Amino acid sequence: MKRALALVLSGLVMACAFGQGNPARGVRRPPKLQLFHEVNLSTFWHQAIIRQLAFSPDSQYVAVKLDPVLGTTELVIVEVLTGKKISTLRSPEYLGMSQNDRVQWLDNQVVFLGSYYRWNALSGERLADAPVVGWQAIFNQDRTQLATVENVLGTPSYLHVYDTKTWSDKKIYADGLSIGTIAWTSDDHLVMSVGVTRKSMGKTIAGHQIGRGPDVGPDVALLLFDPQSQQFIKSLWFPARARKTAKGIEWDISADLMLGISCFGSNSVTLSVNKILDGRTFDIKQFYSDQQVKSNSVAMVGGQACSADGRFLFIKDVDSWDGRHKASNSIIDLALSRQVASFPGGKEEIASSENGQFLAFGGKKGISIFLLNGE
Repeated sequence: MKRALALVLSGLVMACAFGQGNPARGVRRPPKLQLFHEVNLSTFWHQAIIRQLAFSPDSQYVAVKLDPVLGTTELVIVEVLTGKKISTLRSPEYLGMSQNDRVQWLDNQVVFLGSYYRWNALSGERLADAPVVGWQAIFNQDRTQLATVENVLGTPSYLHVYDTKTWSDKKIYADGLSIGTIAWTSDDHLVMSVGVTRKSMGKTIAGHQIGRGPDVGPDVALLLFDPQSQQFIKSLWFPARARKTAKGIEWDISADLMLGISCFGSNSVTLSVNKILDGRTFDIKQFYSDQQVKSNSVAMVGGQACSADGRFLFIKDVDSWDGRHKASNSIIDLALSRQVASFPGGKEEIASSENGQFLAFGGKKGISIFLLNGE
């Protein structure tokens, strides 16, 4: 049955590709979405609230983190080719609102929720908790390492890097810095967004000396860190000062250093709602202007996903709470640093498969799985 479905799927992908014609030389058409499955995860009493999505490494399954009823968190495993629900995994605590307690796969069977909760996704068996401390757990590209952050806001942080075969731990003191967010690059380096603490004042990090006064020197940064040598390789420092405007006090936009997802195919990391960071050169490109962001005329972040080759970024938009902004999902060509297409429908949260064939996002009653095709 699965082989037959795979053949049908392959035929669909080829038909879609041939139907598009040959693009002009040097032009890369954005992917197109073709609905494959609608998977209803709601119950008679409650509409499922989709929190996060993650495809298995072999792209056969998608794990859906959701709130099935008020105050509970579950993972539902869905087979991609059939749309069938394979198992339901119940979290021992409510983790629905936390983006730090993300769902991700260690391999084609073991799925993680947060730093240490784990299950056999196919059998539904709860496995022993992983021996991990810290939050914001993220696997590297080949899932041989897991990074977590241990800190209290505004205090010096520790970075933990675990070997996922032995669970041995490299505990690394971050030179008195406070780590905000982290993301892996495709060459197994870590990008960190950091702030300073009293213990880091006056230190020289990656060739930059941190100022000692509130008006001297920058106080937020992006750092590129090599866990093997435990050295900072590159740094970008920014002022995070408040400024007076006609609207009142606003923070300088350069201080918005929230790291998003890793686009391993292009060795890049998303930054805030409108930027991409090159994981090798540490250059930053902006695909929406500051004015577009301030005017609510672009897709804000209801979720992000990258194409397998890292060329395209899919941004799942949401309606703003005050009604001033209506959802408008975007496809960004990262090589061109601009929006090249949009796509309709769905609610927040989005994920792409590692084989480059599927995109899934939250729908009205569950999730929608799409075929991705394009030149």
